[in-house]
Amino acid sequence: DDFKGRSSPLTTANYNFMDNAMRVARRQPLTTGGGQTAYKMSRTLRNINSVTLLSFTTLTSIPDIVLPIIRSGSFNAWRKGLSRWALDPEYRQMMKNVGVAMENIIHDRMTYMYGAADGKTTHAFFNATMLTPWTDMNRQIAGATAVEAFIAMQKKTIKNWDETKPLAEQNRQFKTAYRFLKRYGLSDFAHGQRRGNETLADPSLLDGDNAVDELRRGIIKFADESIHAPNPNDIPLWGQTPFGSMMFQLKSFPLMMTRLSGYVLNEAFRHGNVKPLAYFLTLGPAAGAGALAIKDVVQMRGGEENREAAVRKRNILKTFGYDEKVHGNEHDALGWLAEGSAHMGALGIVRDSLGAAASAVENGTYGQNRFASWLFGPTYGLTTSMFTAAAGLVDDSDNSNAKERAAVREAATRIPVVGGIRGLREGIVDLTAGEYEKGGSGSGWGGSWGS
Repeated sequence: DDFKGRSSPLTTANYNFMDNAMRVARRQPLTTGGGQTAYKMSRTLRNINSVTLLSFTTLTSIPDIVLPIIRSGSFNAWRKGLSRWALDPEYRQMMKNVGVAMENIIHDRMTYMYGAADGKTTHAFFNATMLTPWTDMNRQIAGATAVEAFIAMQKKTIKNWDETKPLAEQNRQFKTAYRFLKRYGLSDFAHGQRRGNETLADPSLLDGDNAVDELRRGIIKFADESIHAPNPNDIPLWGQTPFGSMMFQLKSFPLMMTRLSGYVLNEAFRHGNVKPLAYFLTLGPAAGAGALAIKDVVQMRGGEENREAAVRKRNILKTFGYDEKVHGNEHDALGWLAEGSAHMGALGIVRDSLGAAASAVENGTYGQNRFASWLFGPTYGLTTSMFTAAAGLVDDSDNSNAKERAAVREAATRIPVVGGIRGLREGIVDLTAGEYEKGGSGSGWGGSWGS
């Protein structure tokens, strides 16, 4: 019946793909991923990377607050949604009932009952660093923004509807609003459509016996596309195998930002809707710059030696390998714009790859290791850290303490929270391996260990 009497055109590869896609959705191992030993090893290494490298991810996620504005292209929708969510307890409860954060909650419960791909340790760590509640809050705000944006777009279809023209010949304002509603499965509520006489401002459509499933699904989809908490549908199948997941670790957010960047550019240059792009180029860098400034202070990476609780200087050329001692001072404000945009996630994984490649060209072996860590995942960096630490342990030379300092630095970097604060990390290096010296008998382990 499906193939009209002909043999199935599907190949073995098609069947394997469908089988693995279903396995991923059910949180089961892939048929092509390796045995349980491979999964356990992969989970352990990713847990180590998460706990040792992601202590300040909550601060990194500060720009999440503006992503619903960029996605909706409406500051007013965000402002109204945030105001109602913050001031009305019943409205907050309604957002919870919609389920914008339900996937996180269910995943949290299932993780602690049965374990999951990311492991209990990682999940507990993200709860402790407040990343999970921060993400849940932003998803609820995104849901509230979605409601107000849907209402505004429905009103725009009413205002711009021309009875004398068919749907395909309506003006640009109508098409922008209709396209937005259609993206989230609500095109029937546009003026002139099947349910165009029902207002989306009616709270009974969202909660209660008359709740509309299409509206709830639209809100959840908007939250998914605005606040990036990737689920199995968002990650390539190869990135969910034991070894693929190690390579793909820390790449899911840049991938999602790449998709958001593509949406913004498509709306602007293909459909003439420039509002998302305008917010992308203004609020995005501003939020990214704010997050950078806070991290500079909290992680003690400012000042002359980048070890003080102060805001760093940002320079547009330095972002691309510029050295002030060689080239002189240039355009600090543009540096904040560029790094703020990058921190917000502009261009996503494309920018990450270009930045890693530029670092490899400019910084020799250090840059090459950074690029390899980006390409093959943070587990590659864990491997090189182990070799660096071993080199420091076996170094008996009194000519320099460089290897000892490098070994201690690699170990200190992996201390949760503390390792992410440069001033504390370098203090541990100075205390344990001595301050940097070119030579002398006091520059090795023995020179500082007694004190």
